[in-house]
Amino acid sequence: MKYLVVNGDDLGYSVPRNEGILRCFTEGIVTSTSILINGEAVLHAVDLVHEYQIPTGLHLNLSEGLPLTEATSLLGEDGCLLGKLGIRELNKLGNIDFKQVDEEMQAQIDKFELLMGVKPFHVDGHQHVHLLPGISKVFSEVLARNGIFVTRLPIEDISETDLPNKDFLQTVINDSHSARQVFDRFGIKYAEKFIGLDSFETSVDSIIEKLADMLNGVNNGDTFCEFMVHPGYRTEQEGGCGCGPDDFSQSHYRENELDLLCDIKLKKFIEKSKFKLVSYESLFLTEAFSIRK
Repeated sequence: MKYLVVNGDDLGYSVPRNEGILRCFTEGIVTSTSILINGEAVLHAVDLVHEYQIPTGLHLNLSEGLPLTEATSLLGEDGCLLGKLGIRELNKLGNIDFKQVDEEMQAQIDKFELLMGVKPFHVDGHQHVHLLPGISKVFSEVLARNGIFVTRLPIEDISETDLPNKDFLQTVINDSHSARQVFDRFGIKYAEKFIGLDSFETSVDSIIEKLADMLNGVNNGDTFCEFMVHPGYRTEQEGGCGCGPDDFSQSHYRENELDLLCDIKLKKFIEKSKFKLVSYESLFLTEAFSIRK
């Protein structure tokens, strides 16, 4: 069986983002989501999760907005987290206090548990910060300490793409290869096949082609695949993680991706394919992928 998790990132970022992810869950192919626990609309998101029983993990955030702890080594002069490029530069310079990283990660897991009533089943990194050298080890230690053993490893072939942020995405892929060794050492699970690094600027036919290629590229037997998505209605004024919404959340790409994920052509392809849509929780309760053996 080829199992496919379609995960909508950034739940809690804004009410429009939450409502868009909900639509993709109820009308489209999204099977789970990851919540920004320091997002300005997190309480609205939690209500939706409980009402609609949306499988939800933690979207660990060390790069945008305001942290839950002091985390002084992660902040800029404005008191906000440094962004996806800023934290990478800081990490290269060796100026991150990993004890503070541990404390912030634990605080986000604790707040998730407080709001949701359970610890997150899966944790991935906002802007892929969980893959960074040094941080990936702390991330793995914190997850193992909390009995969490599922994350994301975004390794994808982007050689044929022509995106303006291609260099950054290649850095993410390179970090993923290094982080995989750390995750393996701690017994943390991740998808064998992954797509989604460029899904925001694409078409239904392109997504179908990528999914078909994914199927053709897997071995016989049970395979865990992940499709990362960022759908939602555009965030206008209110939203973000305490320091205002960014350009990414306000672009038309959010709604473009929302429409793609609810497109009947894509839904019919999934129905006729060898994919079985699942959440992380339902996948890892199957005999083939159980982490409770």
